[in-house]
Amino acid sequence: MTDQTQIRRDPLVEHAVPLVAKAMYLAEDANDLWEYFRDRVEAERHRIVEDAIREALEPLEERFAIDEIARVASVMAAERPHGD
Repeated sequence: MTDQTQIRRDPLVEHAVPLVAKAMYLAEDANDLWEYFRDRVEAERHRIVEDAIREALEPLEERFAIDEIARVASVMAAERPHGD
């Protein structure tokens, strides 16, 4: 089994990929369209991550000083291997 088939596929992705492929086929400049699409997906991914981080920090901020949270987070980030 390849890595591609092992990845659990999101139904939204299954629906979006053919639509993007059709749009790229019909576009005058498929590379520009692809870059735009990739940038939008990346921006949304960052927004989702930032929202999740913000939601996780709110209860901590009520109990601890933000400087203390930042110090602990920095230590944890430094100890965590890249890619996790």
